[in-house]
Amino acid sequence: MNYLTCDAIFTARIMMEASTPFSISSGKEDIFTDSEFVRDANGYPFIPGTSLAGSIRSFFSEEESNYLFGNSRRENEEEAKDSKVIVSSGLVLDSMGKVVETLGTNTKNDLIDKILKNGIIRHHVKINHQGTATDMGKFSETLVPAGTRFSFELQMISTDKDEPLWNKLIQVLANPGFRLGGGSRKGMGKFKIISLRERKYRIPDEIPQFSARSSSLNAEIPGDVEKSIQKNTEISVLDIVLKPEYFWFFGAPQGDIHSDMTWLKEKKIVWKENQARLSDDQITIPATGIKGPLRHRTKFYYALKKGQFADKAQNIEFLSAQLERGISSLFGTVEENEAPESKAVAVRGKLLFSDLYLGKSPNENAISENSEGMFTAKILNHVAIDRFTGGAVDGALYSERALFHGPEIKAEIVLLEKASIEKDLLEAFEQALTDMTSGKLPMGAGVNRGNGLFQGEWKWRE
Repeated sequence: MNYLTCDAIFTARIMMEASTPFSISSGKEDIFTDSEFVRDANGYPFIPGTSLAGSIRSFFSEEESNYLFGNSRRENEEEAKDSKVIVSSGLVLDSMGKVVETLGTNTKNDLIDKILKNGIIRHHVKINHQGTATDMGKFSETLVPAGTRFSFELQMISTDKDEPLWNKLIQVLANPGFRLGGGSRKGMGKFKIISLRERKYRIPDEIPQFSARSSSLNAEIPGDVEKSIQKNTEISVLDIVLKPEYFWFFGAPQGDIHSDMTWLKEKKIVWKENQARLSDDQITIPATGIKGPLRHRTKFYYALKKGQFADKAQNIEFLSAQLERGISSLFGTVEENEAPESKAVAVRGKLLFSDLYLGKSPNENAISENSEGMFTAKILNHVAIDRFTGGAVDGALYSERALFHGPEIKAEIVLLEKASIEKDLLEAFEQALTDMTSGKLPMGAGVNRGNGLFQGEWKWRE
């Protein structure tokens, strides 16, 4: 970059909060999980600048991207171009709302300190077309909890004429499709902006002020002003309201002291007056618990529209290549190749789901009251019956702790590039949504024994 041709330096300091758990993988595993998140020197999670830059860059066209973020040398170019944009790493905030910048600093709250360093463990299992677990399909990962806050800085060294690009750069952070880390298509990596302060320095008149600017993310910068960001209305967002009909829960990997099976519970960090505390156990609906049933039902309706039936399909497991390509373009997929040296083929989906936290989990009294309403729990006992004798199978007595009715559940689904979706595929997806909100598509655990039916409505946000 030729700094002699630059007449402006745009700067912004951003504080963001994780709305859902997320993980930027370190590429390592530990004795508890198959994947760990990246940590700083204090053992806290942090967001590498490359992750932020990469996610922001993906929202620009190739021409804009190369202009703002630079590119490596190409055959038809004499030299590589460096980046006009500088992105710092995202550093975690302590329980008092201060950025943890120095070695040996803690979060001033033992519970917050523990969950930030240890994370939360999320278990996964890959489901096949028959609704059962695939062989070797069980895995787990350590996630940064929802509610964790980070601070980072953006700079752009350019000219006044590039101010619209700077505004677009900032606007990306409020885009509903902006996600960080892995698992963005299964509910993770959603963030919201807590504060954004920016300033433009004019070159060469304000070089002294820029040079005196502190690099500490905790420092107040003279001349910085708070900037409000309008929500992007060009992205298609689907609002869903669900009301449980009877018993329901989205299962945890293990039971508790009350039963052999129960709902998923996770803690998160909550903020009040810029101070953090650790929440009670929250009733959690993982986004995959909604995405999975919708994918299978969408595939059913899509096959119906295409006239593809199992008794006529060339490949019963995937119906046909045409169907799978269509479904994968909407929901995404990772196809494992049988050849040992072959790499998996990944297709990134256009639907973005988010994990849901519904409020405090019912305690031993089986009732919890939240701002959204009342949750009631019930222990249901079951026994497997021997089909030959009609008696109980030895050792087959078990129990489940399910939620009964409860308040409305509100969720949103983001659809990227809606105009590019095939008409039949979009209609099949909408039919699946109608089934889900009319008690015809059960979700969660125990759906084959009457659990998980919902009534409600869905609509595209205007």
